[in-house]
Amino acid sequence: MKQNVTGRALGAVAALGLAVALACSDSSTNEPLRRTSDAGNGAGLSSDTATHGGGTGGSPHDSGGPGNPVPPSPVSVFTLVIHAGTPHPGAADTLQTDPLPGASISVTQRGYVVHPGNGQDTLTFTETVIANGTTDVNGDVSFPNLKGAATYVVKSAPPSGLSLSAPTVTIPNAYAETIKTTLVFRKP
Repeated sequence: MKQNVTGRALGAVAALGLAVALACSDSSTNEPLRRTSDAGNGAGLSSDTATHGGGTGGSPHDSGGPGNPVPPSPVSVFTLVIHAGTPHPGAADTLQTDPLPGASISVTQRGYVVHPGNGQDTLTFTETVIANGTTDVNGDVSFPNLKGAATYVVKSAPPSGLSLSAPTVTIPNAYAETIKTTLVFRKP
């Protein structure tokens, strides 16, 4: 009995080792167990292996070669559309809202200033108000001509006389010409 169990365990370990070897091998080659690092002059190499990062030198930190997509660039300008609302009673979707007219919305541009020191650099964050607006009867307000490669913080305040939260949102970079977001004002 002991010999039978030992034989089964050895077979399971061998099958597991083969499965791991196949899973870890380069899937783009017809020979999954073939070593590709010694293949020479690009033969059998995949463009997504860590040893062949992107450039012809094989640096894994080179992002300019095959298999490394070029990251998108932010748009030059965009329009930010804000919808302000309160939770819709009984809605299954928590972002379904009833419009909130009269909410104050401000858009600030976030930046930073580096103050070099003797081994202790200081980073100071800045926020500059770019635009202010008030939501219309549909709960909407738009802010056109914002820079796509900037970071913006959208701050809000409920209409006067209403005891509601004041949600904020951060827009780090814009990759579309129009960005729409919803601010949900909730009862505290």
